[in-house]
Amino acid sequence: MFKDFLDNSITRKVVFFVGTAIMLLAGLYFAITSDLLLMNSSLWLFISIICAFGSGICMAISDLVKSNKVAFYIVRSLGVVLAILFIVVVLIYPKSYSSVRKSDKEVRDIYTTLKEDKSYTTEAINKYILVTQIPSIIFAAIGVIVHAFGIVEIIICGIDE
Repeated sequence: MFKDFLDNSITRKVVFFVGTAIMLLAGLYFAITSDLLLMNSSLWLFISIICAFGSGICMAISDLVKSNKVAFYIVRSLGVVLAILFIVVVLIYPKSYSSVRKSDKEVRDIYTTLKEDKSYTTEAINKYILVTQIPSIIFAAIGVIVHAFGIVEIIICGIDE
């Protein structure tokens, strides 16, 4: 019964589309909210987009290379790894943030930068960090689960040519 559910073409399509779309959504959400609320730098935006969009794209590409089992599993697994790396980037961004004040070359953390440049309070900064992180992590975790489910589905039922 469970194998019939896994071997269903609708289940495969849902896993494919949800896995691809959810990671693209997670990356887009993080990029927009962290840029607008937390003044995210281009480096961190680039890294997060590469991880999130790369994961979604790997899911899509894996469907194109399913005639080659080894390439399929490598690309699909790379999608899982990139999704996990995206979660890591989202978690470490606020702690690793630094900017340099132009006037005196002082290196500032995220709290100092946002207090000076945007007049945010510490409570507002903490709130904005959570507003940026929590949905991004939830979307990415769902993406990891869907990617992993897709891999298990293929291992159990085989690749649908």
